Amino acid sequence: MSVSITSGEAAVLGTNSTASAFALTEGFSDIDTLRAAGYGIVPLSQISQSSPATSPCYTAAKIRAFGVGADNATFDYRVWAYTPSAGSNGYLTLIGAASNTLGTLFGSSNTAIPATNRIADTVTFDLSAASTTPTGPWSDIYSALACDVGVYSPANNTSALVVLPDLGSATHLIFDFDMTGATSGNVAVELFA
Repeated sequence: MSVSITSGEAAVLGTNSTASAFALTEGFSDIDTLRAAGYGIVPLSQISQSSPATSPCYTAAKIRAFGVGADNATFDYRVWAYTPSAGSNGYLTLIGAASNTLGTLFGSSNTAIPATNRIADTVTFDLSAASTTPTGPWSDIYSALACDVGVYSPANNTSALVVLPDLGSATHLIFDFDMTGATSGNVAVELFA
């Protein structure tokens, strides 16, 4: 599924993931194949045919995890940068991985987070590096750019957040999930120009 975010936040999947293991790996991949496989895909530009020069190109993202499960149930997600190469092929590079713990705060009807879903109140986020599994360059990229991931993890039944302040030359964010205790999980993403 590919989500269109024009303002506010949107869930990256229409139906929460129930995956019990990560499936994506670094390398070349076809965006249409990823879309057909049901990964959460967030385009970082919303090209308007009527005025492409003024269409926003998003460079930062705020991520809020939510899911179905008991209080303190857990799930993980990985966020990948997709950089186009030729045709519909592009290169996937791991930005980082998050571990989330659901709290007692629920979503609400007519929002990105359904009323039946708990919002994570605890999150850890690890940028990819030469020492992580899988490896990736984003720790070095953020070091060179003198920026860091913002992680708000209150652990008090209010919403936890991850903010990625610079998405480089990626054209899409791709989300992969692993349920480590929760029944299902998803993320809501808000983009910034």
